[in-house]
Amino acid sequence: GKMPLLPWLYLPLVICRLGGNNARSFASTFHHMILKKPWIRT
Repeated sequence: GKMPLLPWLYLPLVICRLGGNNARSFASTFHHMILKKPWIRT
């Protein structure tokens, strides 16, 4: 089945709220990884 998209998009935002610089850079990397996934249709 299809993976739910919203949790994957909100996860980096939650991480940004939790942490500082490391969380921010991780969230940025996470978003780049997710956006490159073939199952994302824009």
